[in-house]
Amino acid sequence: VTIDGVAAKPQLEQKVFALGIDISADLKAQDVPFNPFGDAAKAALAKLPKDVAEDWENRGIIIEDTADDGSGMQTAYTPFWQLRSTYWWRSTFPANKDV
Repeated sequence: VTIDGVAAKPQLEQKVFALGIDISADLKAQDVPFNPFGDAAKAALAKLPKDVAEDWENRGIIIEDTADDGSGMQTAYTPFWQLRSTYWWRSTFPANKDV
């Protein structure tokens, strides 16, 4: 990204939403990665305390999936949140000049 030929330093802001509510702090507090796709999030969800998992399920943050995989009933949690990533940068717009 450049502004008038000068490199700008983009910043990345990431927030997580479930049912339109910002839950970024909830995930940070439990060390759950924001990216809902991939093994890291599922592994972190598997380590959640039961009371947190129940709360998150009630709030629509995760979905509980219980099934018999041949070795007995197993419970796994699936992320049900949306990651919004925004790049931004500061810029000064001089007065009385075309932009």
